[in-house]
Amino acid sequence: MWTPLGQSGSVGCCSPLLGCYLSGLLFSISWFMLAIASVWSDKHDGPSIGFEYALLGIISTVAMFFLNLVPWAAVQESSESDPQHQRAKGFLICSTVTQVVCFLSACGIFIAVFAGHKEFVFAGVLYMMHNLLLFISAWIMRGLRTNPSAM
Repeated sequence: MWTPLGQSGSVGCCSPLLGCYLSGLLFSISWFMLAIASVWSDKHDGPSIGFEYALLGIISTVAMFFLNLVPWAAVQESSESDPQHQRAKGFLICSTVTQVVCFLSACGIFIAVFAGHKEFVFAGVLYMMHNLLLFISAWIMRGLRTNPSAM
């Protein structure tokens, strides 16, 4: 009989499913944090957190989708000269670099805009955490997705 934990009832057999749920939860929380940061900043007459601030999160989200498009088998093949293998590695590297750049840019925005004012620090920390949680969410989804057919 099939259960949500699989045939044997162990957690290992459903780690892709748990990874999807955990990743989705962190993804949702991160966007909720951006909304809270925007409201907090507006309430305390801080800088308006509009589209230009959300753009880093949007770019990071697109990179998350690209990161999870590539199956593990395409990266772990032994033939390094295969063009598809090279493209898969390129997708992974570009997506990872994009997400790291988005997070570092969020840290720079925090330092330049939010850190100088005591009232705005909370909104800035939420903004940074938004980008960090998007990065963590992408890698949880990528790391626990060992069996793409289970999704």
